[in-house]
Amino acid sequence: MPAIIGMKRISLPLIGETEGGLAGIILIAESHIAVHTWSKEGKLLADVFSCLAFDSAPVLARLMLDFEVKSLYPKVLQRGLEYLSSPQQ
Repeated sequence: MPAIIGMKRISLPLIGETEGGLAGIILIAESHIAVHTWSKEGKLLADVFSCLAFDSAPVLARLMLDFEVKSLYPKVLQRGLEYLSSPQQ
């Protein structure tokens, strides 16, 4: 996923089992990507958090392919905009 959105991976994926499915996270230089699945319900939640803008369309397409998603309810939030005009410390 980091390569798809032009971000730099800074960790290996960490994946663990939960009661209902799997949870995974990977750190990227720009923040993180997290995925949680609920296998029995056939549900998936993905959070691609970045301080840099990126095109969400390839992310959604990849999630649909990799997890065999049949329907999506994407929410794109513009986060951290207040930091874009702040001077570097």
